[in-house]
Amino acid sequence: MQNQDIVASFRAELLQAISQIKALKEDNSSLKEQVEQLQEQVKVGEVLLQKEKKKRRRRFRAYIYIREDLTVCQAKCETLEASLHQEPAQPETSRSREVEVVQENQALKEEVDLLKTGQRILEDELKKKDKLLQTTPYLNCPATLTVKEKEVNKSQLKMQAAKLRKETTLTEGVSSREVEAIEKENKTLKKQVDNLKGEQKNLQEEVKCKEELVKKEIRKRQASTRSYLDCLHKLSDLENKLENVERSYGQKVRAA
Repeated sequence: MQNQDIVASFRAELLQAISQIKALKEDNSSLKEQVEQLQEQVKVGEVLLQKEKKKRRRRFRAYIYIREDLTVCQAKCETLEASLHQEPAQPETSRSREVEVVQENQALKEEVDLLKTGQRILEDELKKKDKLLQTTPYLNCPATLTVKEKEVNKSQLKMQAAKLRKETTLTEGVSSREVEAIEKENKTLKKQVDNLKGEQKNLQEEVKCKEELVKKEIRKRQASTRSYLDCLHKLSDLENKLENVERSYGQKVRAA
C-alpha cells in the first residue's frame, strides 16, 4: 500500500508538473508571438526614427541658415533706420538735398522688396515644416537658400546701381512739392519696414513651435521602445521560471 501511495503521489505531482509546463509553454509561445510583433514594430519605428533624425538635422541646418540670413537682413534694416533717424546735415545747396531724398526713397523701396522676399521664403519654410510633420521628405531647403541668396545679392546690386544712377543722371532739381511727396512716401516706407520686421519675428516664433512638435513625436517613439524592452524583460523571467520547473520535474523523475 505504501508503494502504491508513493507511486500515486509521484504520479499526481508528475501530472501537476506536466500541466504547469504546458501552461508555461503556452504562455511562452504567446509571449514570443507578442515579442515578434513588437520586434517588427520596433524595426519599423527605428527606421522611421532614423529618417526623422536625418530630417531633423536637415531642418536644423536650414533653420540656422535662415536665422543667419534674417540676422543679416535685420542688421541692414537697423542700419538703414538709424541712418534715416539721424539728424540730416544741412545741405550746401538745394540740389544736394533733393538728391539725398530721392536716394533715400530708392533705398527704402529696395529694402522693402528685400524684406518681402525674406518673408515669402520664411512662409515657404513653414509650409515645408508642416509637411515634415506628416513624414514628407525635406529636400528643397538647399535650393530655397540658394534662391534667397541670389535674390538678396540681386537686391543689393539694384540698390547700388540705383544710387549710382541717381548720382550720375540727376542733373536737374525737383520741385519742393515733389520733395515733400517723396519724404511722405519715405515715412510710409519706414512704417512698412517696421511691419515686415514684426511679421518676420512672428514667423520665427512659429518655426520654433514646429520644432517642439517634432520633439514631442520623438519622445512618443522613445516611450514605445521602452515598452518593448519591458516586455522582453518579462519574457526572460518567464523562461527562467520554465527552466526551473523542468529541472525540478527531472529531478523528481530521476529520484522515482
